[in-house]
Amino acid sequence: MKTLQQIEPRIAVNSSNTPGDSSSVFIITNAGSYYLTGNLTTSGATNGITINAPNVFLDLGGFALVGGFSGLGDSRGVNILNGSSNVCVQNGSLQHWGDTGIYANNSIGTMVREVFSSDNGQLGLYLGRASLVVNCVVHDNGRLVGGPAGIKVGPGSIIRECTSRDNNGRGFEIDNNCSIESCAASGTAFGGIVVNSNCLVSGNTLTDCGTGIILNGSGNRVVNNICNKNFFYGIEMVGSGNHIDGNTLVANNELQLNTRGGIYGSGGTRNLIIRNMAKDNGINYNFSGAQAYGTLIVVITGGEITNLNPWANFVY
Repeated sequence: MKTLQQIEPRIAVNSSNTPGDSSSVFIITNAGSYYLTGNLTTSGATNGITINAPNVFLDLGGFALVGGFSGLGDSRGVNILNGSSNVCVQNGSLQHWGDTGIYANNSIGTMVREVFSSDNGQLGLYLGRASLVVNCVVHDNGRLVGGPAGIKVGPGSIIRECTSRDNNGRGFEIDNNCSIESCAASGTAFGGIVVNSNCLVSGNTLTDCGTGIILNGSGNRVVNNICNKNFFYGIEMVGSGNHIDGNTLVANNELQLNTRGGIYGSGGTRNLIIRNMAKDNGINYNFSGAQAYGTLIVVITGGEITNLNPWANFVY
């Protein structure tokens, strides 16, 4: 009969196989499949696991990596170094690190799935180019500073089916040429989803954020999202040439400021705004300049919709 090691050859993360140093409890220096055998708790400015090799698969085994948090920015749960491409981290929890739960900003092609990251000094997850984040939960990060605090990814990345809650900054921050789908953000001070250019933002739910979705760049496609009870805007168009289609915006402008509300254009032009549905916002649609938008149909009092314009935006 074959042993488990023969069926699924993996390497245990321990002091013999992956010895650490003064900066990290464990260090992985060779490609391979690794697994954690128990919870890991540190004190002071010490990283949990540092990965200094490409082509590494790390299974946290459902265990927790708990940091000491002696100061802001002093430690990371999983620290993936520059040049360590094609790394996957899955199935565990990271909390109480001074900097970030999983840090891979200088790496390419990082995959993180089924991970919880919370109570970290700055960010929950901070990944570089061409990353994939699936089925993750981040909350209560950015404890000492504002700014990016939930999940941040580099260009060409995908975030799918993740939750960001009560982070002291942005829920999700994504660079150019990314997609974020079927995610939820709530309780973030600055914005639920913040994107640069040429991104797909689809099927997400943003509630109790500073602003639900912020479009800083151009060429983004924002479709079928729900923005509900955000403090300033449901969707803010800072950049130009974005496509905003089929979103639902309800009761935004929680602070009750006169210019705030559903969809707001704060400076961009040539945005396409069609087939959206707005209700009980401070100002449901507030944009000017050279925008392209569907006819506004108001159906607050109910009744049959007789206008057949297929691009119409609604107030209901």
